[in-house]
Amino acid sequence: MGTLDNYLGSARLIARASARATLTVLADMLRVRVRHGIGPYRYCYFSVDGRQPQDWSEYIVHDKFNPVQRRLNPDNARLWAEDKYQFYARCERAGLPAPQVWGLITNEHTDPSHTHPRLHEDRDWQALVNRSGARQFFLKPSHGAHGDGAFLVTVMKDRYRFGEREGNVADLIRHALERLPPGNSYLVQSRLANAASMAPVMSQGLGTIRLVTARIQGQHHEIAACLRISVGDSITDNFRSGHSANLVAPVDLDSGALGESLCSIGGQWPDIRSMPKHPSTGQVISGFVLPQWQAVRELARRAHEEFSEMAAIGWDISLTDQGPLIIEANHSWSLNLLQLAHRRGFRTHLEKIFGPLTEVLP
Repeated sequence: MGTLDNYLGSARLIARASARATLTVLADMLRVRVRHGIGPYRYCYFSVDGRQPQDWSEYIVHDKFNPVQRRLNPDNARLWAEDKYQFYARCERAGLPAPQVWGLITNEHTDPSHTHPRLHEDRDWQALVNRSGARQFFLKPSHGAHGDGAFLVTVMKDRYRFGEREGNVADLIRHALERLPPGNSYLVQSRLANAASMAPVMSQGLGTIRLVTARIQGQHHEIAACLRISVGDSITDNFRSGHSANLVAPVDLDSGALGESLCSIGGQWPDIRSMPKHPSTGQVISGFVLPQWQAVRELARRAHEEFSEMAAIGWDISLTDQGPLIIEANHSWSLNLLQLAHRRGFRTHLEKIFGPLTEVLP
């Protein structure tokens, strides 16, 4: 339920920002927790304070939605989303645009399904640079989430820069294997850049659109979309409940127009605030229309036809100068983030698509 300190600290935080009495805020927090299972952390994250009681029940905490997602995407279907190597291979076979995998760094015995070379020797990297024409590479674990463990490799004259270090190939491989969890491999891909048309609302990190689609009885549905916006020198766009300093903005499904972006000015506790302009570029974010938006929607539709064994998928799609690319498919699609970005709960919206959720939700 959360400690008393969490409740009191959250109530004081909200009271200072809203000019409401701390005890009044605290009473509302306790009512929301008892009636709807939303504790103090999510109460702050969703900015529930000040909303009408009838709006409280619309919010669904992600953890409580997990049984629904497991029902929609059974274990055998989820494997395609959990193993990024197999996911990219299937995208390639289906003609779906996705980042190319050039090779692997792995501490496991070679899997017969892995047809890409292991990049453990200097000659392997020399061949990779010649073959790809790239000078920067993005390495990410084959099984992982939220960008954990990912890092950049920059090719220098006779050395490599990786993380905060420089060294030769042996140093690079050692650095990677030390970070690699058991059963994982690093996928080596060229570093991708945002489309030039996205420069007003994006820093150097590759931004992604999270577009959630569903296939119910053969019918395609678009549930919601948001844009994760990179800020400063971040190499990823992950929001991390606002702790990353990156932004998130809702996307209108019909037009591709962005709504007002949000961030957290707090530390480990969310203090969600509006961020009208991108802090690096000064661009007003609300009203900015995503380029290639209809192509993004069509790509998600095509992709879900290919991965139809999953009923609901959160697609991460990036806009590049070569067109939209599928970065990942997620069987668990960050309902918390979507509700935060759109500043509303999704219970009624989801029940229109999936039917009553009362069997598993309070």
